[in-house]
Amino acid sequence: MKIFLNIFLLYSLLNSFPCTFQTNIFSQINTDKNGKNLIISPLSIYQVLSLLSNGAKGSTQSELLLTLGSITISELNDINYKILSTISSFSSIDIANAVMTKFKPLENFCAIAHKYSASLELLESVEQVNEWCNEKTHGKIKKIIDRLNPETIMILLNAVYFKGNWLRPFDKYFNEQMSFYNLGKEEKTVNSMIQIEHFRYYQNSDLQIVELPFKEDFMSALIILPSKQEEINTFIKNKISQEAYLDNIMNKLDYAKVQLQMPKFEIKFEEKLNEVIKKLGINKIFNAIEGDLTGLFNDQNLFVNQIIHKTYLKVNEDGTEAAAVTMVSIDMGMAMGEPEIVHIMKVDRPFLFLLKNWQLPAGYDMVFMAKIEEL
Repeated sequence: MKIFLNIFLLYSLLNSFPCTFQTNIFSQINTDKNGKNLIISPLSIYQVLSLLSNGAKGSTQSELLLTLGSITISELNDINYKILSTISSFSSIDIANAVMTKFKPLENFCAIAHKYSASLELLESVEQVNEWCNEKTHGKIKKIIDRLNPETIMILLNAVYFKGNWLRPFDKYFNEQMSFYNLGKEEKTVNSMIQIEHFRYYQNSDLQIVELPFKEDFMSALIILPSKQEEINTFIKNKISQEAYLDNIMNKLDYAKVQLQMPKFEIKFEEKLNEVIKKLGINKIFNAIEGDLTGLFNDQNLFVNQIIHKTYLKVNEDGTEAAAVTMVSIDMGMAMGEPEIVHIMKVDRPFLFLLKNWQLPAGYDMVFMAKIEEL
């Protein structure tokens, strides 16, 4: 259920969305998550990486395009414009992009960001970034970072929020406790909800799959239950990571009477995606020397410092609420040049200790000033 809310959204909205990306990134993130819950928004990650692609050039951009499943930057942007245009007519889904920057980007990137419906803001504080996340996710993700690096000159953000009511809600009085067997067969008693209804359904020796539609915006939840013979992480690695697998089983859904019993749950997830993105084939953006992000600024020494993804999911008798934020922070790196002269400073006598805020106006930027005479 966790991932397929987002997967089916994209599948329903846009057949040209790169299925390989969404299944690959889910499978890759899950590689080391045995025994742990996992929820991601492929849509959120895709949007922010697509926006970043417009600031990349040469082989750096080519890496991004290849992983995101597009041949050209124009094709990539057209897909994203269509996603945004489609979602703008929905009432159950909110999507937002933002570019927070200390310096004005190049005009071409600003124009593209505008087409991504991204707000362009002066990057001033960590509170500003977190307040944006809190607002765009309706309070479900209140914070994405704890501090802002002094070298960070730009942050790209995407937020996705969904709240939908089941087309056929579960009866709140028709539920019971049930045993749920965690990975490793640990038994836990959980609250469950029950419904007997005609759903689109399919089963084979590998799995059972049922579709639960929402009232609005062509949204559905897909619940896939692997057979008892196949451990869930093996199933993800061997089946879900395959490009056509989801398409194949979804095409086989047909109406049948189903007695469905499932847990009510609420989970949160957070992951730094740097290594995941590298394993998918995007490497140059993380290196100030090899990478080319000069589509953002006329500066040769930019690199992506971190990509953070944070999500929330709640499922109950009424419906589903989900939120995601993806953040890309871009820092200014050091250029390779002549070897630097090493200056030796040995603080072995009285000294001054100053704390300066680089965002305050000149003349008002020393927050603390101290003289240390004795230790």
